Amino acid sequence: MSKQSLPKNTDEYIQQFDPNVRTTLDGESILNPMRVVANGEGCEIKFTLFQLPEMTDGQFAKDTGMVEADLRTLKGRAGRLRS
Repeated sequence: MSKQSLPKNTDEYIQQFDPNVRTTLDGESILNPMRVVANGEGCEIKFTLFQLPEMTDGQFAKDTGMVEADLRTLKGRAGRLRS
């Protein structure tokens, strides 16, 4: 990364490089905290999904379904790695 492309302040840097912050197609930054916690021989994924004030319950349900599908895929792939 060149010096010219570095963000001018810490908040901008965090938004640009924080893996918990996602940018929508409209350019809006959304915080989706995710943590991986060791648990015995495996781990647990903790994902927080927020319903934004402008989201309908239907939109939030759709987002929830997509996150659940992604987490099931992750679980399946991680299980194959342990085999």
